[in-house]
Amino acid sequence: VPAVDDVSVSRLADAARALRIDLVYAHDWMSLGVAETMARVLGIPLFAHVHSTEYERTAGFPIEGIQMEEGRGLRAAGRIAAVSNRSAAIIGERYEIPASKIVVVHNGFLRRPRLPRSRIYREHVVLFLGRLTRQKGPDLFLEAARRVLDRGESARFVVAGSGDQFENLLEHAQRLGIERSVEFTGYLDAEAVPRILAASDLLVFPSRSEPFGMVPLEAMHAGVPVIAARDSGVAELITQFVAVAPEDVDAMAIEILSLLRDPIRRADLAERGRREADTVTWQEAGSILEREFRLLTDGTPTV
Repeated sequence: VPAVDDVSVSRLADAARALRIDLVYAHDWMSLGVAETMARVLGIPLFAHVHSTEYERTAGFPIEGIQMEEGRGLRAAGRIAAVSNRSAAIIGERYEIPASKIVVVHNGFLRRPRLPRSRIYREHVVLFLGRLTRQKGPDLFLEAARRVLDRGESARFVVAGSGDQFENLLEHAQRLGIERSVEFTGYLDAEAVPRILAASDLLVFPSRSEPFGMVPLEAMHAGVPVIAARDSGVAELITQFVAVAPEDVDAMAIEILSLLRDPIRRADLAERGRREADTVTWQEAGSILEREFRLLTDGTPTV
């Protein structure tokens, strides 16, 4: 749990006063402890922006110390932004924070270059893109891959990303007997992501617990059809994807097979998804945050 000593607080407070800062704005539990101290010392409001609670980040198995730090910081905040209604409900329930103190600010997403379609394998390419953690469900992706391959479908399953589950996933693919049909890319930089999307026929987003989820928007923008868990936060913004219940590997495999075997449906979903993703911008999020900052710093009641 992060801490800040008296000397650091004093120096930060002096700098803040010199800059005439009106508001402390903090993102997630990692900065909430310092932010709460600064807001109290300066006598100014604290605005907390939650991108993922500890409960969501660990898919329901939170670390107690982190959860306590998060709760203290959120209860001290004058206003809280959550990235989805789903996340807002979790914040309210787990930390007994009134809904009137929480505003939902859906994310926009970073538009990467949209590259022409390409092919790196002879088979269809089914993509997982994201952090290799239990929360994101890459193991579920591999389980679905085995079911698809058992049905005789010729496909290449690409796991793109890095994380603490990397070695476990390599072993899991071997246990499932699908290692020859699975490609692990490791970490992909900003230039590589558009290339792998351009080479993919389908993206699967199987998160167990997802406050928002940028990856489906990136894939849709690139013209890649998407299968995703229906209770992901991003599903509050988009409709042009195939929704499955979280952890329902059988349903995931059925939908993968259906889309791979139906190029007309796949192309239609890709086009509708592309048009929908392009309506999502950061402007709306910025406007809401600006309004909330003004309410908090002008003294207008927000609770």
